[in-house]
Amino acid sequence: MNIRKLLIFLAISLFFFIPSAFPSGPENLPVAAWNFNGIIGEKIQEKGANGIVGYPHGITSVSVKGGQALKFDGIDDYIDFGVNPSLNFRDQDFSIELAFNPSNLKKDSTLMTINGASGFLVQIGRDYGDKLIMFLNGWDNYRYSKVNAVKTGYWTHVIFVKKGGNLDCYIDGLLSNGAVAAIPASVNTLGNLYLGGAAGFGFFPGLIDEVKIYNRALSPEEIELHHQQLPFSTSQKYIIRTSKKIAKYTLIIAMILFVIYMRVFWARRFLK
Repeated sequence: MNIRKLLIFLAISLFFFIPSAFPSGPENLPVAAWNFNGIIGEKIQEKGANGIVGYPHGITSVSVKGGQALKFDGIDDYIDFGVNPSLNFRDQDFSIELAFNPSNLKKDSTLMTINGASGFLVQIGRDYGDKLIMFLNGWDNYRYSKVNAVKTGYWTHVIFVKKGGNLDCYIDGLLSNGAVAAIPASVNTLGNLYLGGAAGFGFFPGLIDEVKIYNRALSPEEIELHHQQLPFSTSQKYIIRTSKKIAKYTLIIAMILFVIYMRVFWARRFLK
């Protein structure tokens, strides 16, 4: 066997027999995951083994690169996923992940929560500027992201990782820890899971997609990979094309064409 064949054989052997650097077994999959590419009707079915069902209130589905995302009006739109024992983490490590694109930051709004601030609560908005914040077991226990984490019209990919008495924030694949206060080792997350808002905690205006929840702490390598696998860019502005906007632009174009037609029509009659 010559050197070239030996190197090819070794490369193939390494590919098939050395364990991957990233966990891939069933125990490493999310306990809940939604990409919202199905039909949005009376309920939203979770894609994983737990089959968690969400009941939407007022949301709409819009096309984005790679599929569909959910649009929330910031007034009273939200999804209620009910109570599921698989999301009751207590003293267990966990990670929550989602991508969001706010249309404005005029008021405090909720991206995701179980039991409000008494469980976990992820918020953005006026009081937080261009930062995210996650509360755990009370308003006095929280982790901020760094500044410049949130921009209107742009997708932001966020992952919060709870590991023991630590809570880390990752923005667009990179560690983005801001101010922190008293992270508890145990969290009460036995309650309804809400996405996009909850009564008393503010409703989110904008788009949400690629939601995942894990019952373990994701590694920095996994987080970077998840960001790379997003179907859309977080560095380019995304304009939401709603049916009202399309109708408005269509009417404007029609009026311009009508004016041009009338000018040409009367010009021809005058020249005759």
